[in-house]
Amino acid sequence: MTITAQHDAGFRLTRRCVARGRASRRGVAVVLVLGMIAMTLAVSYALVRAQTEVARGTSNGELRSEARQAAWTGLSAALRRMSQSSGWTGADSTFTGTINTRQTYAVTYTTGDERLTPDSPEAGDWPFRVTITSTGYAVDPQAATTTTMYKVEAVARLVPRGTSANPAPWSTMQSFVVYQTSTDDVNLQIPFRIDGAARFQGSLSNFAVTYPSPSSARSRYLSDLNAMRTGGYADCRPFTGPLTLPNSATTSTVRNLITGNLGVTINNASGSNTSNWNHPGTISGYQLYPGGKTFTVPTLPASVSNSTYQADPRTNPAGLFFRSGDVTLSGSASVVGTIITSGKVIVGGTGVSLRPASLPAVDGSSAVVRLPAIVAAQDVQVNANSTTTVTGTVATFAKLNAPAGAQATTFDLRGRLICRAMEIGNRSEFNVGSGWWSLIWSFFPDQENDADGTRYFPVYCQGWGMAYTPRITIAAAAGPATQEEWFTAGSPVYNVGSGDAGLRWSVLRFRELP
Repeated sequence: MTITAQHDAGFRLTRRCVARGRASRRGVAVVLVLGMIAMTLAVSYALVRAQTEVARGTSNGELRSEARQAAWTGLSAALRRMSQSSGWTGADSTFTGTINTRQTYAVTYTTGDERLTPDSPEAGDWPFRVTITSTGYAVDPQAATTTTMYKVEAVARLVPRGTSANPAPWSTMQSFVVYQTSTDDVNLQIPFRIDGAARFQGSLSNFAVTYPSPSSARSRYLSDLNAMRTGGYADCRPFTGPLTLPNSATTSTVRNLITGNLGVTINNASGSNTSNWNHPGTISGYQLYPGGKTFTVPTLPASVSNSTYQADPRTNPAGLFFRSGDVTLSGSASVVGTIITSGKVIVGGTGVSLRPASLPAVDGSSAVVRLPAIVAAQDVQVNANSTTTVTGTVATFAKLNAPAGAQATTFDLRGRLICRAMEIGNRSEFNVGSGWWSLIWSFFPDQENDADGTRYFPVYCQGWGMAYTPRITIAAAAGPATQEEWFTAGSPVYNVGSGDAGLRWSVLRFRELP
C-alpha cells in the first residue's frame, strides 16, 4: 500500500493525541491519590484530636471528683475538731489538711449564718451558729501547675449541754430571795416586803424601830398585817419567811415580833462572811462558749436617761454592759442585759426598767439561761421618788440602800437580792414623830368598836396618809422557768457538758458551692 503524504500527516496527528490522553490520565490519578492522602491525614488528625479531648475531659472530671472528695474530707475533719475539747482553733479561724501528694483542703470557720437577718424569727440563734466552708484541691499529675478546686459548706448550731462553773456559794444563794453575804447589821423600816425565804448573817435588831410607836402600837400594827391576809386583804407583811439568821445577833423583842406577831418562822443559824465570792472586775469581752467569737462589752455612760440598752445577737448577745464608776438610771431608762459596775448603780428617776437577756436553755431543759440584772461593786441605791422595776438577780458587794424618802418610792424586784447589807430608811409619811403616833394610837380604840369603825390598825393609819401597801418589794420571779447563772470574767457562759468529750453541734444544712 502506498502511503501518501496526506496519510502520513494524519497518522502523526493521531499519535500525538493518543500520547496527550495518556499523560492527562496520569495527572488525574496523581491528583486523586494526593487528595485521598490529604483526606486520610485529616481524618487521622481529627481522630487523634478527639481522643486527646476525651482524655483531657476524663482527666478534668477525675480532678474535679478528687477535689470534691478533698472538700468533703475537710468538712468532716472540721466538724470533728469542733466536737473535741482540744484541737479546735475556734470560730473565725482557719486550718488546712493534706490527704496525699495531690489532694489537700482548707477550712474556714465563720460565726453566724448568712440566711439569718435581724428580722428572722431565729435571729437570736446567730451567735450560736457557725458556717464552715471547706475548699478541696486536686493537682493534675501530668501538669503540676494545674489545680482543680471544689467548695462545700455546712452550718452548725451549738447544742448547749452545760454552763461554766459558778462560785461555790451560788447554789446556796439560789434557795433564798434575799441572801446576805456578811455579818453587817440590817436596817429595815416598814413598809417593805420580802416575799420568800431570806438568809441574814447579821443583826435584825433595827427592824421597825422608829415607828409605829409606842411599842404596843407597833405590836398591834404587825399583828394586824398578819390578820388582814385572812380577812380579805392582800398579804402585806414585811416578811413571809422563813427567815434564817443567828438568833444571838437579833434581840428577843424583834424575834418575837417576827414569829409571834407576823407569824413568820425563824431558823437559827450562825452568821458568817461569805468566802469565794468575788466581783467580776473590769470587763472588756466575753465568749458564749469555748472557742466562740469574743464579743466586746459596751461601756455605759455615767447617766442613762430616756434611752434603751439591749442585747444584740451579732454584737452583744448576752447583753453585758460595763461602767467604770457609778451609773445613774433615770427618766425611762431601760436595760435588757446585765449592768456590771465598779461603783454604784443609782436609780434616780421614774420608769426605770431592768431585766437580763434570755439565752438558750441547756439541752434537756426548758429553763432559759439568764445572767444577773445588776452586779455592782458598791451600793445599789434607790433614790427617793424613783420608780424601778427589776427582773432577775441583783448582786451588790455593798448594800441595797433605799434612803429615807416618800412612800411613793418604788423598787419592785422580781428575782433575787444578794447583798452585803440592806438599809431601807424611814418613809416620810410614817416618820411623824412619837407624839403624833401616840395621838393616832389613842384615837384608834375609840372607833374600833363602832359599826363603821376600822378593825385593822394599818387600815386606820392609811386614813392618816400612811399607806400600808409596800412599794419596796422583793419576790421570786414569776413566769417561765429560768436557770440563773453567775458571770465570771474569763469564763464562757456555756461549757462542755458533764461526761461529754467536747461541745455538741447540730448540723442544720449542707450545700455544694459553684
